[in-house]
Amino acid sequence: MELLNTNSHKKKQQIEIFSQFAQPIESNSSRLVLKYHDFIELITNSRDFYEKFTDHCFNLNQIPKNTFGCIFFALDEQNKGYLTINDWFHFNNLLELDNYHLIILYEFLRKCDPTSQLKTYSYGNKFLSFDSLELDLSNFKNTIKIIQSGVNDTFLNANNLQLNWDDFKWLPLYLKKNNKLTLNSLLSILQNDLKTEKCINGFQNLCCDSSSGNTDLGKTISKNQLIYLLKLLYSHRISADVFGSLNLSNSFLIKSDNNYISYNVFKDIIYLFENFDLINQIILRYAEENSLDENDWKTHILNKKNFMNFINHHYDKINNISEFTPSQINLLFSIVANSKENNFKFKKNNVQNQVNTGNPSAVDDHDSKNYDANYSQCNVYCHKDKYINEYINKEYNKDWLREYSKEYSAEVFNQNYNALMMDLDQSKNIQSSATSLFKFFCDKLFMASPADSTAANIHPLNYLTVEDFLKLVNPNYLNDKVHEMEMSRLKSESLRTNFYFFPIFDSIHNFLLGSIAGCIGATAVYPIDMVKTRMQAQRTNDLYKNSIDCFVKILRREGIKGIYSGLGPQLIGVAPEKAIKLTVNDYMRNTFTDTKTGNIKVYQELLSGAMAGACQVIFTNPLEIVKIRLQVKNEYKGGAGITATSIIRKLGLTGLYKGVLACSLRDIPFSAIYFPTYAHIKKDLFNFDPKDKNKRSKLETWELLTSGSLAGIPSAYLTTPFDVIKTRLQIVPKSGETKYTGIIHAAKTILREESFKSFFKGGGARVLRSSPQFGFTLAAYEIFQNLFPLQQNNSMGSKMDEKMTHDTMSPHSPESSTSQMPSDTSHLKTNYMDYYYKSCNISKVFIDLDYNFAQFNYDVYQKLRDLVRKGNN
Repeated sequence: MELLNTNSHKKKQQIEIFSQFAQPIESNSSRLVLKYHDFIELITNSRDFYEKFTDHCFNLNQIPKNTFGCIFFALDEQNKGYLTINDWFHFNNLLELDNYHLIILYEFLRKCDPTSQLKTYSYGNKFLSFDSLELDLSNFKNTIKIIQSGVNDTFLNANNLQLNWDDFKWLPLYLKKNNKLTLNSLLSILQNDLKTEKCINGFQNLCCDSSSGNTDLGKTISKNQLIYLLKLLYSHRISADVFGSLNLSNSFLIKSDNNYISYNVFKDIIYLFENFDLINQIILRYAEENSLDENDWKTHILNKKNFMNFINHHYDKINNISEFTPSQINLLFSIVANSKENNFKFKKNNVQNQVNTGNPSAVDDHDSKNYDANYSQCNVYCHKDKYINEYINKEYNKDWLREYSKEYSAEVFNQNYNALMMDLDQSKNIQSSATSLFKFFCDKLFMASPADSTAANIHPLNYLTVEDFLKLVNPNYLNDKVHEMEMSRLKSESLRTNFYFFPIFDSIHNFLLGSIAGCIGATAVYPIDMVKTRMQAQRTNDLYKNSIDCFVKILRREGIKGIYSGLGPQLIGVAPEKAIKLTVNDYMRNTFTDTKTGNIKVYQELLSGAMAGACQVIFTNPLEIVKIRLQVKNEYKGGAGITATSIIRKLGLTGLYKGVLACSLRDIPFSAIYFPTYAHIKKDLFNFDPKDKNKRSKLETWELLTSGSLAGIPSAYLTTPFDVIKTRLQIVPKSGETKYTGIIHAAKTILREESFKSFFKGGGARVLRSSPQFGFTLAAYEIFQNLFPLQQNNSMGSKMDEKMTHDTMSPHSPESSTSQMPSDTSHLKTNYMDYYYKSCNISKVFIDLDYNFAQFNYDVYQKLRDLVRKGNN
């Protein structure tokens, strides 16, 4: 047995899961163990462990849960009949190895081999070779026979479909001198010879001579026999939808039909199944070469000519792939077209149910329960997220039906009307009920007949999309789509995500952290703001020559306290100001952004920023006037006694909004310039675009700081004239100074009494203040984010989700996921215990070895356990 898992974080999770499904070994004992059925329930229910993730619940291939009993048998090293907590730790350690599924297969087989049980192996040793893991051939054969006799499948036995390893003439070629079969040799057999043996054995024992029919094909099987064999061989690896789509009636270039299927057609289908992964990669590459995004997959037509042209001129030059024959290409397109047609027929049946029940909503309410399991398993397990559930029920299952009915129904109706009238007279299967008549009309009017050459142009074969192929050849397609949405949701909820500006206001928790960080940023640059206000308030240069002179004189005369005079109102207003401005800007940008392309026009960006600036004025103007008067109070006689309270009492509600128009003229242009500039700097300078998979979806802190700083330069400096006018209007004029009556009067007076240069007083200080303030705020926020992470509730699922939120990456392993995962998850660490997915991978290897493992049950387990006990004795 391997060393116990030493990672305390994972170990706690493992103990928690074990305890939830384990039971006392005896009624009066506190020792918990997992028995056979407990273990199977644990693995099956592990799909529900996480509220934010599903563990491959939406894969469309079929793995019988009883096959998980093979894993239980392999883990019970001492043949106790139960698993202890140490056995459970051992299982978790094995799952972390690269070849966990092969190792557990070997553990199962060597339990029935007394000679192999004497040896111990450290599977984590990188120098361990599979050639050193041996099995006695006779014991191996005996184990397979026990599985076959234990399952006792009457159809397999009656038709001589059981695999007899004594008949394999090639088997001695794999043996060592000591008559041992190594794990490496067994894997080679699984990949090559055994597949061929299964095909030949299955076809030979089910075929018959087709001489009695109107064909010269020789030995053939029927469609039902074909589907049986293919399910026997591939139901655990291929989407269930495929088996219901094997209809050769629309394969015009193939001589076989549904009653007489030759061996070469059977082998062509096998070849397609074996290369579904390759076909999936070809289609993804085709989409990439043609710049198709996932929305285009639903509408872009992929025909045989384009497919073959891409393979011959693009793909195989790089990959040197094996060629697909014309027959195999025809079969592929036939299967995909049949799948689409079958799903459309299912939709029509739902329409008929609506007519029968008189309930238009019946389909939507019950689709997830009534969908035929042969065509889709995706609705057997409903997602807890409403948005994802809507995607599964509406987009994944129905959108193409809606488009098909709009575009083709009328044309198909007209082309099939005459044929319908003829069929109506000749049909012997139509019942007198209105329901049957309704169904007959729907079948004839809205589905093209393959036998009709005119209608064939409207057949699904002629409008197959990229997505139609991906749905069929990749049994993980739906699961990958669901997982992408799960990761997108996690991204939007994560505290470490870049929102449009910076992630402060996505929750009350973040708002509080952002408020504190904003206060720190405002405090850090407040002396610059003080200098800016004093420079703008003076009408001549008699008091301060420049900004540096101003700062030195304030510090000398008034000290640190004078430098920070008026800081209180600034701190009170910084959080609401940022919240209002950023929230409104993000909302307006999202409203204006094109949902299909993700683009937003320049004038819409300017308008979004302007709206944000206008909304903040309502709150910031009162605080600005109080702050400014406190900043200049020491320049007035008796100003030392002025406080924020006295200013508010003196001004009243109306007075607090003095200069609000000037404040608007400053803040609206500022935000209109700042936000679009900030967005374009991130996009153009740092290649940031979360909607484009080829670009970056996350920026470093220094990049955010640089973007904010550069955006602040033009927006701060160009709006300085309005800031000067606002400041002059909001302070009390000194004795002998002109009192401004409004914005226009102030502008004319400043230009007449001073100069145009006065409009840009404090412009440099404004630039110096805006950029560092953003930097200090963002840096402080990052620090607080790490010091005070968000805590969630204590339910089992939520606690696991909390750990996953920061530490988890895709539950897909590279071998299963074919669609690209969001690039923003690349930094996450694996901390996801995907028991169900990995147990399915283990079960697939067992079923590859012998299809009787798909029917493994408790009785077979007991026979094996008794065999091992006798061998040990």
